[in-house]
Amino acid sequence: MNLSDFARRPISIEMPSGINPNSLDNFSEIKREVNKLNTVTSKISWKHVFKLSKSILESESKDIRCACYYTVSATHIDGLKGLVNGLNALLDICVIYWHSGYPDVNKTTARMGAFEWLTEHAIKKQKTLKVSPTDLVLIETGHKLTLKIEEELRSHYGNKSPSLGAIRRIFSQWIEEIQTTKLSLEEQRLKKEAIEKQNNSGINVNVSLPPRDESKKTVQPTMTHTEKDKNIKPMVTISLAFIFILTLLFGHFLYADNQKSTLLINIQKADLTTINPLISQLENKEDDLKQYVKIALIKQALHLNKDWEVTSTKVDKINELETLNHSLKNLYPDSAAVKKLEYEFNQQRADFENEYSDIHRRFLKSRTIFANAKNHNSDENIVKAYSYSNSLFPLLGRIEYAEKQNSLEELNRTQYLLNVYQHKLNTIRKNIQQ
Repeated sequence: MNLSDFARRPISIEMPSGINPNSLDNFSEIKREVNKLNTVTSKISWKHVFKLSKSILESESKDIRCACYYTVSATHIDGLKGLVNGLNALLDICVIYWHSGYPDVNKTTARMGAFEWLTEHAIKKQKTLKVSPTDLVLIETGHKLTLKIEEELRSHYGNKSPSLGAIRRIFSQWIEEIQTTKLSLEEQRLKKEAIEKQNNSGINVNVSLPPRDESKKTVQPTMTHTEKDKNIKPMVTISLAFIFILTLLFGHFLYADNQKSTLLINIQKADLTTINPLISQLENKEDDLKQYVKIALIKQALHLNKDWEVTSTKVDKINELETLNHSLKNLYPDSAAVKKLEYEFNQQRADFENEYSDIHRRFLKSRTIFANAKNHNSDENIVKAYSYSNSLFPLLGRIEYAEKQNSLEELNRTQYLLNVYQHKLNTIRKNIQQ
């Protein structure tokens, strides 16, 4: 899809970022309109805010506040498309004009306040938007833009950076709902096809007698009881054999259906410990059975992958998750949902590894600074600071030592320390949820 690129284009060659908009009449007019949000009697004109903020960004100033005003007003004017275009414009301002744009880069409070205002007012309108499966590409684009903006903010503000999590979570919810709807529709389609196929391949036996031709009555000779018994016995034998065969066929189909139903229930109840053996059993089964459980299997895989990066029990089972996603891709190589699932898992896992590498690099740099300070200065406070430095990074120090020693005992000590942190996090989470 094509997104607006007006925000990335410079104001002029001489002044790419333009001027501070505080002195502009249009900017003052925007602020007057926005202030109406705090009153009961006045109604804000989002159309006016949209027009003025876009005009400033295009021809007068690369201002983060204007980009936030533009994003919220565009959401009110153009709905989902407006929100995504606004986030794209905001990302362009952050990436290209961060150091030269407005408010000045040293005015952290003003900039962070703009992002907080954006989140507060964007989600109010975002929650009212109606989306459909045809909007999936647009929704996924919006989700990626929020992640990129947050990544850019973290690179400047670290852990204190403002979050667009509220906006991002609504995008995630929409994506999950659309995927679930698609899977349900696909499940219904497959069930319908299976029923039609079963009906078409069913055994139809015509046991009715042929119509009697009254015009051709013939006189049958009278038979004795002995002759009748001789004629009836073969008929009874054939009928019994026929009933026996039908019973066997019915029992076979009943057993097969029961197996399918049991497998489906096991998949729907499966966790990360039990789902991979179920997939292994499916690998050598017929294609009809694989297609029968496909929707349920993908739906359960999506559930097990959901929020794994912030769920400690799932992080502990990361190898099982990797096996699940890889096996699922081998089982259904043409499924777009499965490909997307494995790609996102691998991307999140790579982010984990990169995040740790970055933390470890900063840890080594900090420790080196402490050591150099001690070596070049014998001041008592410096020496004490050096002796205490390792206590500032206990987990990182433990991890590094366990890796160097390649010792299970040291690894268990590290795990114990991590469990201490995890226990504290669980306690905080419990208090928040109460």
